[in-house]
Amino acid sequence: MTSSNIRSSNTTNSKHTICAIPLFDDNYVWLIHDKTDAWVIDPGQAAPIAAKIEALNLTLKGIFITHSHWDHVNGIDELVSLSRAAEALPVYGPANIHSGINRPVSNGDTIDLNGLILEVWHTPGHMAEHLSFYCPKANALFCGDTLFSAGCGRLKQTGNMQQLLDSLSRIQTLPPQTRVFCAHEYTQSNLQFAQAVEPNNVAISDYIKVVEQLRKNNQPSIPSTLATELACNPFLRTHEPTVIETAIKATQQTAHSTTPIAVFTALRNWKDTF
Repeated sequence: MTSSNIRSSNTTNSKHTICAIPLFDDNYVWLIHDKTDAWVIDPGQAAPIAAKIEALNLTLKGIFITHSHWDHVNGIDELVSLSRAAEALPVYGPANIHSGINRPVSNGDTIDLNGLILEVWHTPGHMAEHLSFYCPKANALFCGDTLFSAGCGRLKQTGNMQQLLDSLSRIQTLPPQTRVFCAHEYTQSNLQFAQAVEPNNVAISDYIKVVEQLRKNNQPSIPSTLATELACNPFLRTHEPTVIETAIKATQQTAHSTTPIAVFTALRNWKDTF
């Protein structure tokens, strides 16, 4: 994907816009900007981001990091070196994961982006340090690799199943209209798994058609909405009888293993080899 494949999405705050900058094979960097200033989330590579900011005649005012994987952090140092800001460019993220993070933040912190407030959420599981950034005013959740459209992150090194389930359960409490800005274009492959879990789920079938058309037109499938995820994402549907039944059959669990964590673990392990 190239920088020409960028779809803009206006927020509910008319001063700010959110747009996707594709990187590598399937990453998205999210650029939040008003008429003069910009902030980026998970810059795995600097050049496409710098080019977009220059094209829009913006000033980069901050960087947000969800977790430490290379495809989310490798552009930090170069973007900082390119910054025109008089003071050191703020780089917000989990503490002690990258030398470039000069503004460590944790659950409950807030950051003001010229009137647009981001709330810091600790959403561990994919990695123990993982953060997400929630903007109530824009109905937007920037969730990195915790929640994907129709899927969720794999467990990596420091995370565990209970953490990931708890993080997803917390996200489920957000308003249904919340837009989900995740960090990867995994939707089509995730929907294949979702349909294997719930072959008779009409919402999944309908969503497959929507995503197929978007991808055919070389457009991102992201953002989705939480309402879509609640209807289609098996990892948010571990309470559904059809999901429980399929998870038990697919993993040959005993019938009494129907607790949310047992079903979630069965689904995540199944998806790892799907």
